[in-house]
Amino acid sequence: MRLFGAGEGLLEAVVAAVYNCYLPVRSLYERTVSATRSQLGDAAFEEAQAEGRAMTFEQTVAYALEDHDVPPN
Repeated sequence: MRLFGAGEGLLEAVVAAVYNCYLPVRSLYERTVSATRSQLGDAAFEEAQAEGRAMTFEQTVAYALEDHDVPPN
């Protein structure tokens, strides 16, 4: 969710209105975020989203490249 939050923040920073209008991408994004919220719970979801939104572009890239050792579902 940190990466989703980072993406949201970066999109807002560049005022990416076109993204908001592209329905297939937006729909997939909304379904994925909803599933992530269900899996994490509200508190952890909002914490990760806020952490991601606070990241700079460079921090986002570095975080995305890290090994987070997430177990498969």
